Amino acid sequence: MKTECGLFGCIMKIPLNRKIIYDAMEHIQHRGQDSYGFVTMNENANCSVDVKLIKHFGLLSEYEKFDCDKNIQLFLGHMRYSTNTSLENSLNKNNIQPIEISQYNYIYLAHNGNLPNLKQNMLKLGLKYKDGMSDTHLFKLLWDKMYNEICATNFIDVNQKIVIDYIKYIINNIPGAYSCVITYYQKPTSNSSREGKFFLFGFRDRFGYKPLSICKINSNGNSSYCFVSETVQVLEANIVNNNNDREFISDVKPGEIYCIEDSKKPTIIYSIDNSMDNSMDNSMDNSMDNSMDNSMDNSMDNSNVFLCALEPIYFMKNDNLLFNGIVSVADFRKQIGIELAKQDLEMLAKQDNRKTYYPDDFKLLQKRDILYIPESSFSISLGYSDLLSSKVRKDLIFKIENIRSFIESTHEARIGKIKRKFSFNIEDIKKLTEITLIDDSIVRGNSMKFIVDTLYSINKNLKIHIRIGCPKLVKECNFGIDLYDDELIAKKIVNLVEYFQVESIMFLEIKRLQKIFNSYGIINCGMCFGNIHENNKKTLDW
Repeated sequence: MKTECGLFGCIMKIPLNRKIIYDAMEHIQHRGQDSYGFVTMNENANCSVDVKLIKHFGLLSEYEKFDCDKNIQLFLGHMRYSTNTSLENSLNKNNIQPIEISQYNYIYLAHNGNLPNLKQNMLKLGLKYKDGMSDTHLFKLLWDKMYNEICATNFIDVNQKIVIDYIKYIINNIPGAYSCVITYYQKPTSNSSREGKFFLFGFRDRFGYKPLSICKINSNGNSSYCFVSETVQVLEANIVNNNNDREFISDVKPGEIYCIEDSKKPTIIYSIDNSMDNSMDNSMDNSMDNSMDNSMDNSMDNSNVFLCALEPIYFMKNDNLLFNGIVSVADFRKQIGIELAKQDLEMLAKQDNRKTYYPDDFKLLQKRDILYIPESSFSISLGYSDLLSSKVRKDLIFKIENIRSFIESTHEARIGKIKRKFSFNIEDIKKLTEITLIDDSIVRGNSMKFIVDTLYSINKNLKIHIRIGCPKLVKECNFGIDLYDDELIAKKIVNLVEYFQVESIMFLEIKRLQKIFNSYGIINCGMCFGNIHENNKKTLDW
């Protein structure tokens, strides 16, 4: 399973140093380990722009020459996991982002998500598909088509309105799951000595599958605004000096375009109604009446957000803020653990044909030591243990390498990474009698199988109960996560208790997960759980 990608775009007013940018990018390394890229821009003394575009395979830490000049004014970076593409195509350097949309106009785009039915949708848009092309190249080909029609030549400057119209056209005419950040430089007029202007535009698809937030960094009386995939990129303590120097501003809502102009306060310049039928239009001009110049409102209504459920369950870091800053990912996961414990108690009651659970049910579950894997499951285990007034054992299984085994292309490579990933407290595990083993999800089952087999090899009399903080993954994803039907163990194997040779296994019920999302006014995409929503159908049938 591969997650999506990570974005970081910022227009700088503070004195820039390598650490601010490097740390912001490093904080989304977990979102993309295939490759990374970034573009930097600054206006020189001649009122022209110096541009540096860097693209590399592998991890950010492997690039020793991460050198960003102190006078950089604009930065756009991207961490990439390739999705829905072959290994050969994923190793094509042309597919590393940011993608150059228009070098002459300093327009670059970074994209998180997936455009399903790529070939068919490109044909509908009058674009030519080529084998090996990533979905992000659709944005480039669309620009070429629109730019040639509007300006007739590649050497006439575009203006801000054309860039905005281009983005509106994407939102109104391209189906898919995407959060994007795009750069633009408005050149100074020939009869004026004033400097040009840098712009960053951030936007999400009409349903909001993928996250995108706005944060602020303050320094020496100056403010710099950033588009981020996760708020921890800026809000983590090691990014800036103290808590007063960083601030969460807002989420970008589905179908919205936000503009950051030369570090001015970001503004909403466009917003659409979340109705597919009212927004379908092949003419970009017909959507102009919906344009807005409103400033941001932190009391944002979340009712139109349709977020990938696996984002807060697994992908995001614990300290990330969700749903326009309402709750942290850690607290969201604790609620999953609470619901998981309630489900366990209700299951015990149901087994005895009771309508409610008794104190003895608590005592039965409290006898089990609680273990968790991996780190993203820790908060789930805390919620589970809080409801039961029991203790989480953090001293039995250790993560010794920060690697993700599911990104490997072969079974042998995944198993090799899993064996290097964990260490076990053998002496204390030998003393256990019964445990609840909590994980956030089971995809192929390789990690869980390895953990369970290792525990049994240490203590053959151990009783293991597996508890999973999300429903069964039974359907491949079309929206930016590399889940395929033939790899999903919960789809392939009927009796998982027998497969893992454990006492019991229980997945969080879909209705319980929806209950948590609904408490924040959020609809969650649960297509991978087999819970196909109307929005999924609209996106795929568009």
